Amino acid sequence: AKASMIIKQLNRAIPKKYLFNLAAVIAIGATAALAVRDLIYTPPTPMCAERYGHPTLFGLQRPDGSLLGAGDLQARLGGRDWGVLENAQITKLKQGPAAVALRVALPHKAVQPGDRSGTTSGLGFTWLPAKLAGATSACLGYNVFLPDGFEFGAGGALPGLFGGPDLADRDPKKVSAFSSRMRWRDDGAAEVRVRSQLDQGGRSYAVDPNWTKLPRGEWVHIEQEIVLNSPGKEDGILRVWINRELKLEETMMAFAPDAKTRLGGVIADVHYADTGLGWIAAPKHTSLWLTEFELRSK
Repeated sequence: AKASMIIKQLNRAIPKKYLFNLAAVIAIGATAALAVRDLIYTPPTPMCAERYGHPTLFGLQRPDGSLLGAGDLQARLGGRDWGVLENAQITKLKQGPAAVALRVALPHKAVQPGDRSGTTSGLGFTWLPAKLAGATSACLGYNVFLPDGFEFGAGGALPGLFGGPDLADRDPKKVSAFSSRMRWRDDGAAEVRVRSQLDQGGRSYAVDPNWTKLPRGEWVHIEQEIVLNSPGKEDGILRVWINRELKLEETMMAFAPDAKTRLGGVIADVHYADTGLGWIAAPKHTSLWLTEFELRSK
């Protein structure tokens, strides 16, 4: 009753026209606030797999469903490879995001500085799909499984995209191509190591300022997008999604110096970190698994 009396007193004290004006001011203010919010808030960029066409698959099975062997895998590549015969095995999965996966062995071996022999732990190859020829943007997706107890060591490398000449030599001082390789740090945090034709020294970009870590004992979906820069400009784009969440978006990238350079394919190097003196052996005998690559381009 007391509240009702107060409302009646306010109605008598404040003319209705002022109440209408106050309501209008509130409505205008709310509209302006929404407009400002829309200007400030930018919705996350959808995953590149949703914005590109049908993928080209780096399949791990024959048309009849049988599994490829390491020799079959090597024969399909047609580019540079190392460690495939020694450390690659295609296996069926009892459960996971795919029916089969590529098991990469990371044996603990004594690795000498500058060693390029079969004693290298892990593997590497370039996949050069013909459909990527002439493309100025690409989207790469795959899943990776790190087993329980996987030791991150000094860090390591996972597949990414590259362009320019084929990476026939792993010496960074001799490579004129650009690449964006996924990596894990010594604490398991995910990052991207980018080397361009303008910056052969390379630079690491943290995937998420909070250092998103790659979990062990579960499958992780990784998606990477590259949009090449215009000649002479720093308007290239690098994006990374981890488990379908956008974790990295760099929009001022310079991958290539001119319009002649185009995307080439996937650089699938999987190994423990390179200190510059040579490859680092795995802290202990271990493996990781990769599903087939899905590559889309424009």
